[in-house]
Amino acid sequence: MYRKVVSFYDAWQDWLFPRTWVKQDRIKLERRLGVEKIKKYVEQDTWVLEKLAVHPRYQKEGVGTTLLKWGTEQAQAEGKKIFLRSSYVGLPFYLKRGFEEIGYYTIRGDEEDVRVSCMLWSPACN
Repeated sequence: MYRKVVSFYDAWQDWLFPRTWVKQDRIKLERRLGVEKIKKYVEQDTWVLEKLAVHPRYQKEGVGTTLLKWGTEQAQAEGKKIFLRSSYVGLPFYLKRGFEEIGYYTIRGDEEDVRVSCMLWSPACN
C-alpha cells in the first residue's frame, strides 16, 4: 500500500509540476541521489521540506514567505530543525529567511549540470 501511495504521489507531482526540460532518467537519478544526500544531513529531530512552490502569477506577493514562516514557527515550537534541497533560484529566498547552506551536490546532465544546495534551518539560530 505504501509503495502505491508513493508512486501515485510521484506521478501526481510530475503532472502538477511538469519537468519537461529534464529527461526521465535524470529525474530518477535526482530522486536516488536526493535520498542518499538527505541521509547525510537529516537527524531524527529534523523535518524535511520536500516542495515549496508558488504559482508564478502569485510570486513576489509574500505567499512563499508566509508558508515558510508558518512552517518555521511550527518547527520552533517543537524544537525541530528543517532540512531542504534548493535549486540556485531558491537559494537566496531560503538564505534570507534563516536557512544556511550546509552542503551541495551536482547532478551531471547531458547539456548542463544542476547544483542542488542542502540547507538547514535550526530553531537555536533563529
